[in-house]
Amino acid sequence: MAKTLKEIQKLIANEGIKMVDFKLTDIDGRWRHLSIPADRLI
Repeated sequence: MAKTLKEIQKLIANEGIKMVDFKLTDIDGRWRHLSIPADRLI
């Protein structure tokens, strides 16, 4: 599993990943997610 931004960038480039989905919980415990184009992390 990638743990640093550099490792994540390398994984995105090597695997041809197009979108990244962030999943988290808000202060009330509800699930939230945010999807962004992978090129915004590179």
